[in-house]
Amino acid sequence: MEAMRQRIALEQQKKEAWERVYKAPKSCNIWRNDQHMVECQNAAMRAKREFEQRWAAGELSQPGA
Repeated sequence: MEAMRQRIALEQQKKEAWERVYKAPKSCNIWRNDQHMVECQNAAMRAKREFEQRWAAGELSQPGA
């Protein structure tokens, strides 16, 4: 049960870190066309992939850890 609580807490910390790190460009708030949507989504996926790598490497702050 404690391991589950710790996992949930870590996932919450990770989610909060992602929200602090990633801010979509203002130009992606409203997609102009399908191509623009794809570009915005691809940029977000690249940023998420980089975030995941940095998180796994311990490069990002993990409050309470």
